[in-house]
Amino acid sequence: MDKLLIEAEFCSLVEAGLVFYGEEQKLIWYLDQGLKFQFLLTSALAKKPTIQTAGAQTQQYNEHSQQKRDGSDINTAGYEICEVGRTHVLVANKFCFANPHLMLLALNGHQRQYEALNKDDLAAAWGVLSTMGEDYVAFFSCGRDGGCSRLHKHMQLIPKPNDSFASFLDADGAKDPDVPFQWFYHRFGDSKPGVDDLVNIYNDLLGKREMWAFIYLKPSPTIVTWRIMIPAMSDFEVQGKPLRLGNFHFRLDKTSQI
Repeated sequence: MDKLLIEAEFCSLVEAGLVFYGEEQKLIWYLDQGLKFQFLLTSALAKKPTIQTAGAQTQQYNEHSQQKRDGSDINTAGYEICEVGRTHVLVANKFCFANPHLMLLALNGHQRQYEALNKDDLAAAWGVLSTMGEDYVAFFSCGRDGGCSRLHKHMQLIPKPNDSFASFLDADGAKDPDVPFQWFYHRFGDSKPGVDDLVNIYNDLLGKREMWAFIYLKPSPTIVTWRIMIPAMSDFEVQGKPLRLGNFHFRLDKTSQI
């Protein structure tokens, strides 16, 4: 893998019109009782399938293109950049809010998005992040309630967002933000974790969710210089339109401390 080649391949797909990325984006900040929300408006997601429409769109698309992997509902023909080990493939996301916006897809098309991350997933994500550098993060939308539009197991990678509620994890001595939900994280400090370390910490964080048994929980997220889990209580509405929070949000982050 080569960072410059990966970024160049993504840009070429955008220029060819195969990847939808809108340069003109509108960022809206909303502050509610000390909690800062960020809304990003982009036309690039207008045609992105939902979990309700994905099946019909896949069937329509397959009339013109052969499905690549048995069991998969994601056709990556023309979007693949490189394989990552023997278990995953790195592809360009078709509907993007970041540049580049990449997808790390399990080669086994029968692996599902509602399944927990495993050692192969974490090893592949860590390998890509090691290539892309400290300015990138990976995240995992775990299942339908987590906001995924496809069932074939995958993670996504984007440049690290600025000023997120988890930004304090990159600063020594910073205090936890005051947020109205329970979440869990692990900070590695100056240590350099191996894949087995990531798996153990991930499973430990999954175990902590048991104390919140009243929430319907699904496989959750983790991080590399730190790991976080955020169980969401329910959906909510903004101007009468429902917005799904999902049960967990996942971030996998590589910084210069590793």
